Amino acid sequence: MSNKIYDVKLQDGVAVVTVDAPPVNTITAAVRSGLEAALDEVEKLSGVKAIVLACKGSTFFSGADIGEFSGPPKEAEYRHLFARLENQNVPVVAALFGTSLGGGYEITLACHYRIANSRTRIGFPEVNLGIIPGAGGTQRLPRLIGAEKALDMIISTKMVDAKTALEYGAIDKIADGDVNAAAVEYAKELVAAGKGPRRTSEMKVAPETATPEIFAAAEATAKKLYPNRIAAQTAVKSIRTATEKPLNEGLLVEEKLGNESKLTPESKGAIHVFFAERATRKVTDIPADTKPRVIAKAGIVGAGTMGGGIAICFANAGIPVTVLDTSDEALKRGLSVLEGTYDSMVKRGRLSPEDKAKRMGLIKGTTNYADLSEADVIIEAVFENMELKQKIFAELDKVAKPGCVLATNTSTLDVEKIGEATKRPQDVIGLHFFSPANVMPLLEIVRTPHSSAETIRTSVELAKPLKKTPVLVKICYGFVGNRMMEPYGREAERMVMEGATPREVDTPMEKWGMAMGL
Repeated sequence: MSNKIYDVKLQDGVAVVTVDAPPVNTITAAVRSGLEAALDEVEKLSGVKAIVLACKGSTFFSGADIGEFSGPPKEAEYRHLFARLENQNVPVVAALFGTSLGGGYEITLACHYRIANSRTRIGFPEVNLGIIPGAGGTQRLPRLIGAEKALDMIISTKMVDAKTALEYGAIDKIADGDVNAAAVEYAKELVAAGKGPRRTSEMKVAPETATPEIFAAAEATAKKLYPNRIAAQTAVKSIRTATEKPLNEGLLVEEKLGNESKLTPESKGAIHVFFAERATRKVTDIPADTKPRVIAKAGIVGAGTMGGGIAICFANAGIPVTVLDTSDEALKRGLSVLEGTYDSMVKRGRLSPEDKAKRMGLIKGTTNYADLSEADVIIEAVFENMELKQKIFAELDKVAKPGCVLATNTSTLDVEKIGEATKRPQDVIGLHFFSPANVMPLLEIVRTPHSSAETIRTSVELAKPLKKTPVLVKICYGFVGNRMMEPYGREAERMVMEGATPREVDTPMEKWGMAMGL
């Protein structure tokens, strides 16, 4: 593809525009400029009967460039590019694969048809960033799939898979294998069938999906899901505009509301958190070429609340895990509670019975330390007692294979002292999960002066499949989370002792944005 960010090829009357912008085809200014240039080339070609918009790499367009949000508004650039796509006089087919969020999916709404492979996921995460979809999502999506489903997708921020997207009408076809090749064949089929452009700008929002009751319910959901935040309510307002105005006017309303939302403290804080969480995976004081060890099997010492929750994290990630406890009775009790967690997920429709069986099949129990000998990481999760933890680590030192990461889930104790019970302090580290471990996203990674670069890198990378946000800290009492919470709790207790009621303490903090008060 030379040095250009795009390539244009004519295949049997189908102009294939392919973008290659590693790592995830973010729609940056360079990508937008490249697409404009690609359309210039396409419009000069003769014999074009259809156009396919495709990407190379691991995913179709992943989304907009969040780094641009703090700069001058870019909506006009998106509008111009998307209008050019939509106003082509031949069918334009988008070939989706991977994960397309926000602007990455919005560009397909300006195309006329959408085909995706079976593993594709789409969604709108903008509300989590304190903003609304700003490249036509609140205007084109309700025209395509109805206001009710559009409201749900945008307010909930949940991604939908290809099967669900097809049911919604958000895509037109699911392809097996190479979706780019399938898109070319689909384009040919459309031409052969006499199908021309199908523009969302010419569609109307189905009235039965946009009743006052539906919008009232959406507003109530927005307030319930995001108390003290306004982005979701702003999204509802913008989607309502799609039912009242033509697309060109609706896009201007969306732009106005979107730019206003970017200036709110809510948005500035959420975007700061977004970049801060991404930065947590960068460890600047170990060699950049440090490779993580492969984590294919895990071990947990302790089948209690924390141990069971951590085991669920590994099973959810598809990593076999062995849970050790001191007796068959304790083990049976712990595994029963663990299975109950999965049963609750099945009951609530968050997990299929088949998936539950698959995940439970990855978890086994034992009372024998030798059964942890094949684990690549072992996490101790017993109660806070230094002597007990050192005893456990001494046992692990005898059975764990070379290079196994030996981790403690301690919340306050000195990880270095725990590691003194072993002959491999370079492999010892703290992995502090927060309760409930299978739900809370924070993972404190507590390095000791002896933790090797490999051990640190492995621990940070392990957070990704476990769906945790890693925060690397050094040894100090309470590390980061509990060290911050203790002053809050201390001051709350003082206020109650001085005469305030617990509700009088909690309510102002809840209004400020702390979901559970203090």
